[in-house]
Amino acid sequence: MGCDIHLYIEKKIKINGVETWVNCDDFRINPYYSEDGQNGEKYEQRSIYLGRNYELFCILANVRGYCENTISDPKGLPEDVTEIVKKRSDYWESDGHSHSHLTLKEINDFLSDNPTVWVEGMISPESIEELESSGKTPTMSAEFTTVEGWDYRTWEEESPLARLANKITERLKEEFYLFDDEKTKEFDEKIRIVFWFDN
Repeated sequence: MGCDIHLYIEKKIKINGVETWVNCDDFRINPYYSEDGQNGEKYEQRSIYLGRNYELFCILANVRGYCENTISDPKGLPEDVTEIVKKRSDYWESDGHSHSHLTLKEINDFLSDNPTVWVEGMISPESIEELESSGKTPTMSAEFTTVEGWDYRTWEEESPLARLANKITERLKEEFYLFDDEKTKEFDEKIRIVFWFDN
């Protein structure tokens, strides 16, 4: 059975002089919604991350797969989690697991020490040639295959966490109206992801 991530994004702002975490996901109307509740909620979240990457899940919270380093084991939902994220977590009940949260600073600190990951698998003859001649990493591999010419290789590539960090940084810039990349470091503890998994 596959494992999926449910990932939300929150920012810390001052409301009436009190620093408060608020949700900053994008939502849209669910075209299939019906009042009887049979077709989901009225609004659907448009997550900054869609996909199933077990290497990333392992890096984020030591969930699924094997990775050399992980940022941390699951920390649970933050005590000050936003109401909408808590509600969505509660909806998953025991089917949701390994709840955690990370600030952009925690992610970037980890990435500065771990910018790449090692990948292994069976790859096609064309991919073998590209990897060996130009260093171009394969876009597809298999754990095992009997297809003639495919062979086992290992290679190093950019961490999948880097793509997620870029998306969080873009949301940070939008939410805090930042136009200077250097300014983002001043706000990297004011944005976080809250997430959990289901199988």
